[in-house]
Amino acid sequence: MKRGIKFRGKRIDNGEWIYGNFVYMHGSTGGWTTGIQMRSGDGYRAWASINVDPETVGQYTGKKDEEKNEIFDGDHLYAPGNLDPDLQYVGTVEWDDNDHRWEVSSFHGRFEWIPDGCVVRGSKWDNPDLLEG
Repeated sequence: MKRGIKFRGKRIDNGEWIYGNFVYMHGSTGGWTTGIQMRSGDGYRAWASINVDPETVGQYTGKKDEEKNEIFDGDHLYAPGNLDPDLQYVGTVEWDDNDHRWEVSSFHGRFEWIPDGCVVRGSKWDNPDLLEG
């Protein structure tokens, strides 16, 4: 089985999303920081570790949406309703520590799985207003 385990986080310096391996590293000024390790591309180092806001770090769920976008922890999803396919629900992807699975939580309740036919429409950090009822 080949399944990539990767993470994303928002850079501290410019707020952009970066993708790679999650690392907890010793900072150059002392103390520990949270980072994402990615291919550097600078021709000198194979890998570079970039400081990210630890609150924004999310793991790839291993699933893709209807448009082939990777789905990460913290993403907002639109999904067709069970009773009316034209009715769209939005929810946030979260890991459930008790049940050891990815779920989608919203003000309508929760899906105990990531539904088929869903589409990523932002994240809880970029679009917190999407879940206001």
